[in-house]
Amino acid sequence: MIEEGAIDGVDAIFGMHVFPLLPTGSISSRSGVLLAAAGHFKAVIQGKGGHAAVPHLTADPIVATSMIIVSLQQLISRETNPLDSQVVSVTSVHGGEVFNIIPQDVTIKGTYRTLSNSGVENIKRRIKEVIENQAIVLGCTAVVEFGDIEYPALINNQKMYEHIVSVGNLMLGEKHVLEADPTMGAEDFSFYMAKIPGAMLNIGVAHEVASKNFMLHSPFFNPNEDVLPLGAAMNAAIAEMYIQAPCHKGVKSAVM
Repeated sequence: MIEEGAIDGVDAIFGMHVFPLLPTGSISSRSGVLLAAAGHFKAVIQGKGGHAAVPHLTADPIVATSMIIVSLQQLISRETNPLDSQVVSVTSVHGGEVFNIIPQDVTIKGTYRTLSNSGVENIKRRIKEVIENQAIVLGCTAVVEFGDIEYPALINNQKMYEHIVSVGNLMLGEKHVLEADPTMGAEDFSFYMAKIPGAMLNIGVAHEVASKNFMLHSPFFNPNEDVLPLGAAMNAAIAEMYIQAPCHKGVKSAVM
């Protein structure tokens, strides 16, 4: 969309995302980093298959993979400043088909996330080094690939954030406009904000009965649909009040 000119001539951009941990009728945001930079990886650990009765005649990719997964977590616990936020998660492991055969290879997939764009290249380099070198320890080899799409950190512009707060205070009241903590989620809206000033906010969709609330992407996710008119009104007001503000005279457009 960016390449096709969707935001050409746009002066500001605002985004809104539902959030099930916020009460319906509340919003949250923050200035600066709100969401993480993120990407994903795939690795194939190649060993030498054989019968489980004679493991000494094999190069076991399952054992190598187990060491790799544990070692990747040490990137966070032993190489990352405790005051920085990074996550490496292995989320898929596939290898072997039967109980008595050591497989030829194992494939893993996972994700890496960091709250600073500057930390991305270092964590990618270390993921590759750890996977390849831990495979060698067990007599295996590894091929590591990173996904084509890498999300930048979502960094709210200070002035755009202040505008969201101003509109929220007017429409909802100050007690319903909260400061959000950064999270390790990622959002493709950050690609827009890398091009033009903007800000993103969360809007609450929680039910009063806690048992009805499930996190985003859960198969049981069930937002409180009472938020729909409020969300629509907030969308319209944020864009309209930005354009109409005296300090923005001459602004071409602001989009949600």
